[in-house]
Amino acid sequence: MWPWSCRREEEEESSLPILVAAMDVAMELQERRRRRRSKKEEEEEEEEEEEEEEKKKRRRRREEKEEEEEGRESGDRKEKKKNLT
Repeated sequence: MWPWSCRREEEEESSLPILVAAMDVAMELQERRRRRRSKKEEEEEEEEEEEEEEKKKRRRRREEKEEEEEGRESGDRKEKKKNLT
């Protein structure tokens, strides 16, 4: 073997643990990003659900108010009819 090929093999062998460690770090970072994304998506879904619930509550309140107003108006009409007769 040539002397420069021996040095190259030694360099490759010594850099192997560094490469493995770099791969481990890269994989860990990838996993963290994935978890963050999924957590963020869950939070967004929860916010959307809360917004939908709020919309439903507002709609119910509005409908209840409208029904109350209609009831008052019909009650007022009945009173006017009684007063006219």
